[in-house]
This record gives sequence, C-alpha cells and structure tokens, in this order.
Amino acid sequence: MSHRIRLFAMGSGRGPAGQVAEIVDALDVGVSQYANAIGECFFTVPYNHPQISAISPLQTHYEIARLNQRTLAWDVLGVGILDGYKADANEVTATGRDYLSLLDTSITSSTTSYTTALVGTIINNEWTIAKAQVDSRLAFVTTGTINATSQTATVISAYESRLHFMRGAINILTASNSTRPIMQISRSSPHTFSFNQNQGSLKPAVRLEYGGLISDFKYDPGYATLASDFMGIGQKRVGATILYSERNWISFSTYGLIQVPKVYIDVTDQAALDAMVIHDARVSARIGKGIAVQIEPGTAGGLQPWDGYDVG
Repeated sequence: MSHRIRLFAMGSGRGPAGQVAEIVDALDVGVSQYANAIGECFFTVPYNHPQISAISPLQTHYEIARLNQRTLAWDVLGVGILDGYKADANEVTATGRDYLSLLDTSITSSTTSYTTALVGTIINNEWTIAKAQVDSRLAFVTTGTINATSQTATVISAYESRLHFMRGAINILTASNSTRPIMQISRSSPHTFSFNQNQGSLKPAVRLEYGGLISDFKYDPGYATLASDFMGIGQKRVGATILYSERNWISFSTYGLIQVPKVYIDVTDQAALDAMVIHDARVSARIGKGIAVQIEPGTAGGLQPWDGYDVG
C-alpha cells in the first residue's frame, strides 16, 4: 500500500465536494507534472473492484498521494479531474489531468491582443477571464500571487488554447535570461492559481550522481536537432506584411552554420517576433535537451519529488 487514491464528487464552482471513494490497492499508478503545461495521471484496478463505479470521467475529482517512508505521512502528488478510462475483460485504467490543464480547454477570444504589456499582466488577465467564464471548470480555484514582472510583451491570439497562449507569453519572459517562471495551481485546498516569475533556487548541496541518488539514467544530447542559426518568419494578422528575424545563440565556428526556419502566425510587430525567435534559438542551441534520471528514494538520504523539493 504505497499509493492512496481519493475520488471526490463534483461540487460548488465545479470543484471537489464529498469523497466518494478511496482506493489503496490500485495495480499501477502514475502521476506527471510539467512546468506551465498539462500534468496527467493514471491508475489501474481490476474489472470487479468494489469502487469502480466511482470512476465517472469529467464528473469526478482525484487526489493521488504516496506514503512517505521517512515520515509515514501521505504526500499528495497530484490533483485534478478524471477525463476517461479504458476497460477490457480483466481491468480498468482510469486517466485524468491536473487543474492547470483546464486552461487548455479555455479558448481566447477572436481578438485577443496585448501591446507592450507586462507579462504578469497578460497572465493575470487571461486567468481572470478563464475563471469567470460561464460554467468555468476553474471557478472553484482561488487567485493567489501573480507577479507583475518587468518584462513587457506584444502578443496577439485568436481562438487559441489559453494555456498555450499564456505559456507563449512566459516564453518571451525567458527569451534571454535564466529565470524560472512558473504558473501553477496548488495541490492542497484551497486550490490556488499563482504565477512566480522566478520560482525555486539551485540546490548545489544536493549531489546527483550515478550510483548515489541516481540509480538509472538516459541521456540524449540532441545534436540532431541543434541549430546555430534560427530564422523566423512572422505573419501579421492585419495586412499582408511578412516579418523576418534571424537569431543565433552559439558560435558558428563550433558546429558550423546549421539553419532552421519556423513560421509564426498572428505576430503583432518586429519586437514580438524577435523575442519569440530569441527564445526558440536558445532552446535549439542547447546540448543535453534529453535527460531523464531515476532518482533513488528511501529513508537514508534518498530524494523524491514533493519531499521537500520540486525536482526539476
């Protein structure tokens, strides 16, 4: 019994209400969370599980916790709404998405535009609109601290996933610096939306080494997708004007001239295109884009997500 899954009925503001099930014998459990993106979950139970009827997609909230072997307390790993299941003759696998993912099914208006607006203002405005929509699935989430930021952006969107649009504004914030901007909805009640322009800090005292805290790893440096010269083509919404921006983040002398083009739709002006191209040039210039590590848990010096750290 290492994981506990609690299921809750749909309540006020489409938030979690009374508990309808508690499952401690799931056959397989998985939870994922990503910065400024969709987090997911899954768990599997036998076809004849006594609480299987509580799995009602889009009508049931979930909370998945893991037993902390050090403190013997339940650490909540993920919360959200079940969004489906698959069944066969032997078992049922339920799936869900976290609360932040609900912004992905909230769509911007047909004329959403911001001119030299603070990134924090963009995040705050879009969040406020999503929360206030009729029958919004985010109505129950409270609003916490949303940093204003000092970086401005000029962006435009039409009928676009609000999560994607907000993440695009955040990418502009990280175009030429190493801040860690994070928007998130807390796992504990009251569930609260917040945006921190530079969340977290480096932990140099925590040594991640193979044979120590790392028990297994996979490393794909990403040389095949490296670009030394990133070339952006921007299509403006109004008129037939085409904008161009060329940026590089690493020296041509190291790997030679490796050019990559990308088309950007609904660009407002040259400055906005430049910021987006700078961000993508940084990403394309990275060596070590594909790193996966298995971190050794346990009671003696082990490290696991949400056990005092948000491992990133």
